[in-house]
Amino acid sequence: MAVIWAGCGGDGSGPARRPATTFVEPLAGTLNQTFYYLNYVDELSGAGLRDFACGSKTYDGHQGTDITLANFAVMDSGVAVRAAAAGMVLTTHDGEFDRQKQWITGAIANYVAIRHPDGLVSWYLHLKKNSIAVGIGQQVEAGDLLGYVGSSGFSDIPHLHFEVRDTAGVVDPWAGACGATESRWSPQLPYQSTFSLNDAGLTGLSLTLDLAKDPPAAKSVFTTGDPQVSMWVQLLNAPGGSQLEFRLYRPDDSLYFTMSSTLPRFYGISWWWAWHAIPGYLTAGRWRMQFLHNGVMLAERAFDVIDGPQVIRRSAGARAGTGGGSAGADRAWWPDQSSKLLGPRKGLGRFDSYTLPPPRLP
Repeated sequence: MAVIWAGCGGDGSGPARRPATTFVEPLAGTLNQTFYYLNYVDELSGAGLRDFACGSKTYDGHQGTDITLANFAVMDSGVAVRAAAAGMVLTTHDGEFDRQKQWITGAIANYVAIRHPDGLVSWYLHLKKNSIAVGIGQQVEAGDLLGYVGSSGFSDIPHLHFEVRDTAGVVDPWAGACGATESRWSPQLPYQSTFSLNDAGLTGLSLTLDLAKDPPAAKSVFTTGDPQVSMWVQLLNAPGGSQLEFRLYRPDDSLYFTMSSTLPRFYGISWWWAWHAIPGYLTAGRWRMQFLHNGVMLAERAFDVIDGPQVIRRSAGARAGTGGGSAGADRAWWPDQSSKLLGPRKGLGRFDSYTLPPPRLP
């Protein structure tokens, strides 16, 4: 716990200043396994955005640090939020719905605020319902349990919004070329901007962004009567200009179908998917779907198609489609808008750009 200094300074000139608060990691678990740093403080007061490292891992007007979990299943497992520094609990709020998947204006978060000896106040928002473990006026040490990560209030993924304030407003605890000169973290983590594929899976459901954030159980066996097969991926720190591609391979390993797209800008966390109709198109056997980023295959899922109880004719509806999007302020996502590909034709999905070779029909 930080020491509160009182009395005269060493030179007798007056009260000595209290030591500046420094913070430790507020989440339990392992960085880039249990949780990920998604958004930093927006350093620009006006239009535009810029984080402490002069990057774009923020959104316009963001006043804290967002530390996110991979999905709601991780949230359900229980990820502890801990006091990042010693102090007194200033206020709390609990009891709000904690599984928000869309930003809802006016939604109230579950939260804890702690006043530190030097006057700084740290806020911990979007906590899980009925998980707050401290009360107003309680003294806490760094590392003490405050609650658990949720998605309550103005939130659309399970995450902790960690915010620091003083009497003048927001204090960015991160030091960098476009931020503070001295860090308030002990220690300060490296800037989190490395691209990675975090998760992938197959489902027979028609995906939406909300469903992708809380993915269904993986499926590996389909029948010739099932409506479709979908492959989804979750990406972290995808740069603008990234080339995304989904490929579908026949049981004889020949390429059956491909769908590709170019990302128009950086995405901190995002979900993308492609699907293909089964009835009348996919015959019995073991098929494969792949996801490639800039030509490098990052995920592959094999699945079996077995004969249904009767012969299924091709549907007159859409043959295939794509979709995807991201979290938070980037929720200008592309809903699934399929095209009827009964012959060679472009117009698949709503990615900003893509190339679609003429499909070879079976």
